[in-house]
Amino acid sequence: MKLTLKQIKEITKGAVRVEEENGQIRFFRFTKEQEELYKVTNEDFYIKTFATAGVKFCFKTDTNSLFLKVNIKQASSRRYFSFDIYADGKYVDCLDNFSDIELPENYTTIELPLGSFSKTVQFEDGIKTVCIYFPWSVAASIEKISVDDGSFVEPISIPKKILVYGDSITHGYDALHPYNRYASRLAETLGAEEINKAIGGEIFFPELVKLK
Repeated sequence: MKLTLKQIKEITKGAVRVEEENGQIRFFRFTKEQEELYKVTNEDFYIKTFATAGVKFCFKTDTNSLFLKVNIKQASSRRYFSFDIYADGKYVDCLDNFSDIELPENYTTIELPLGSFSKTVQFEDGIKTVCIYFPWSVAASIEKISVDDGSFVEPISIPKKILVYGDSITHGYDALHPYNRYASRLAETLGAEEINKAIGGEIFFPELVKLK
């Protein structure tokens, strides 16, 4: 069963906008006004606004498998990415572009393929809470996400939000897995939804905060 745009919007956390473009679903952590502010002040930072730091899916389901197909575009100086998939708080699998190679000690500047990637993930029987953490390093779109036919997908409400501003460390540099970013860990500890407004290289930009 392929999830609809409506269902995807319902399970999305950490995005201020979710839009469908050319059959792909895009996720934005900055408002259009914030993006435009960066566009006229710093082109490099503007590109980084499209990285999906802090975005995740979170839902209850009884499916035994999940299919995920994504499209990846560059949105920082880093080309590695991972979608981390957890069930009931435990790591299950990931969809990435680096686990099939031996990474050098300094993996931050390695050239890796971008584009379309897909994977089927298996879960144990029964109802579980699934969270899929989006990569911080790239602009990630969903081409397709589906569960077993007859399975249910129920959104999870997270009553608290944490809004984070900062530079590269808060953005996510240089975590191979997005779950391991400190802002993600902080949000998990607080039981809050992370709204990430960090930009690698940023210093002090009060004009950004003034925009609602």
